Amino acid sequence: MTIRRCLVTSLFTLGLGGWVGCIHIPPVIVPEIDYGAGELGELLDLYTDSWVDHGNTMELLLDGEQAYPAFRGLIENAREHIHIETLVFDNDTNRRPDLGMEFAQLLADKAEQGVEVKIIADKIAQRYASTEEINQLLRKSKVNIRYYFGPGAWPFQRTLYRQHKKILIVDGRTAIIGGMNYGTRYLGNEQWRDSNVLLTGPVVASVQGEFLRDWEELDGPVADPARYFPPLAPTGDLGVRIVDQRPLAGDFSMNYAVTIALHLARRSVLIEAPYFNPSDDLLAELLAAAARGVDVCILTNDLDSMDIADAFYQAAYWFETLLDGGVRVFLWQRAPRTMHSKAMVVDDDFAMISSYNFNLRSILWDTENAAIFHDPPAVEAVRQMIEDDLDAEWTREIDAAWIAEQPEEVWETARRLHALRWFY
Repeated sequence: MTIRRCLVTSLFTLGLGGWVGCIHIPPVIVPEIDYGAGELGELLDLYTDSWVDHGNTMELLLDGEQAYPAFRGLIENAREHIHIETLVFDNDTNRRPDLGMEFAQLLADKAEQGVEVKIIADKIAQRYASTEEINQLLRKSKVNIRYYFGPGAWPFQRTLYRQHKKILIVDGRTAIIGGMNYGTRYLGNEQWRDSNVLLTGPVVASVQGEFLRDWEELDGPVADPARYFPPLAPTGDLGVRIVDQRPLAGDFSMNYAVTIALHLARRSVLIEAPYFNPSDDLLAELLAAAARGVDVCILTNDLDSMDIADAFYQAAYWFETLLDGGVRVFLWQRAPRTMHSKAMVVDDDFAMISSYNFNLRSILWDTENAAIFHDPPAVEAVRQMIEDDLDAEWTREIDAAWIAEQPEEVWETARRLHALRWFY
């Protein structure tokens, strides 16, 4: 989010604001879905490039206290290959511990030991939100790193398309996906509120296939791809669906998955969206669900907890519309611990842990991925996670009185920044 804000601010600071109208903004995907074609799972099979892999286990990794030992343990125990997609290895120079450097060094050490390490990182984020020390370490080691940088007619347009997936796969047998990059804010103790999911079983092959396709699209095919797919026996009884989004390839499967799930909601929708900024289509589905009597709850950050103030105002622009439409809005008020978890639960048959921010960047510009669950135990685990956050002492449900209490400058700022909503 820091990089996004800097790019937009810099554009207008340089007096180039008039060029924004020349940027080609891809149309928001409006799914033309035949809801008579089947139930939830059948529609997701039909309209997204995904399927359910059976025989898996899942473990939620909440915050750095759970995620750090899982990430570090998997990497330390890797024997053959480590595959990563991330936005950035953070600049943690002024934070302790410096986990951005710690994980970069750990990966460089594994590569020196003969473990194949492949990393896809975002070029803009890695240049401006990391450190030259980390970048030199990764370049000079035996780590093979490729940078995502979207093509376009001119540089600013290229910066709109960003790599935002978060994937870790070790030896083709275990995978972690979710919302965390490599840095202290994500993986440190008592830092950001975030969610990942650790997967074992046949679904790991689907995650591996996603990574290798992304890798090959950047710089050609890999040699002997079969070596990345070891036999995977069932490790549990859960079905898992891996869905991703690649705007440059015209693949908007996650938009379809979210739309289908919301359209079919009949009882409840719970969403954790740190940078909530919906498209008209997403907003319409949320309001339509509330109008049907569905209990729709959205948790996002308040101004103090948001790491980027502009992102709060993008969300705040919609608060009154959501409340008037019957959607319940909750604010995470635990500064400086930003709520960075991206999750959704619909009724008892859809739960998602993802990198998808429910904002226009995720909908239009960024690569994203998610694990989607349909089995009751997994759905209930994600539901309980979100309900715990909604019930936390530092979470507040807002209402019309809260809206009226806010200074007029809050709404003036929200209206002004809404003109730049395509970049958030």
